[in-house]
Amino acid sequence: NSQNLTHQFILHNLLPGLLVFLFALLIRLYLTYPVWNSGDEFERWYQSKRILNAVGMDRMDHHTLRWSVNIPVLIFQWLFGTKPVVYYLIPASFGALASLFVFNISRLITGLRIGFVSSFLFTVTPQISQVGSQLLTEIFSCTYLLGTAYFILRYFKNKRNLYLIFATIFMFLAYGSKEPNLF
Repeated sequence: NSQNLTHQFILHNLLPGLLVFLFALLIRLYLTYPVWNSGDEFERWYQSKRILNAVGMDRMDHHTLRWSVNIPVLIFQWLFGTKPVVYYLIPASFGALASLFVFNISRLITGLRIGFVSSFLFTVTPQISQVGSQLLTEIFSCTYLLGTAYFILRYFKNKRNLYLIFATIFMFLAYGSKEPNLF
């Protein structure tokens, strides 16, 4: 009986989420925009690379102080190196995670089918394709705010304090990516 419950949990909870994440990641990587040279996204990559190489940041400004964007960039560089493809892997992964949150939010509210449709529409939206291709704060903020919303919804459904703790953590991460996210 417990083995049957495990199979049901995997089929109804983990497998759809994993499929949404992988599909969204492939779409994000397929619909990438070229690297911009305006400064924001390049600065994050460059400053994280300097930290990784033990040189340190060469300045402190709004690019270097957005810790909840820069730390994931640094972690990806540490894990996968500083090859150009890694630049795209970071926002694509956060875009896929945001799509997973959209799927789970929609699924909680309306069901599985609408969850798939809403996550697909979110994934292929041109604005998400654009920010999901660059190291801009928007894709990180979007992911963190969707995570906050998801865990708040989970709390209202199950009344477990752990969901409020996760919502608080995601809200703090959203604040770390861009201060106005608190408002």
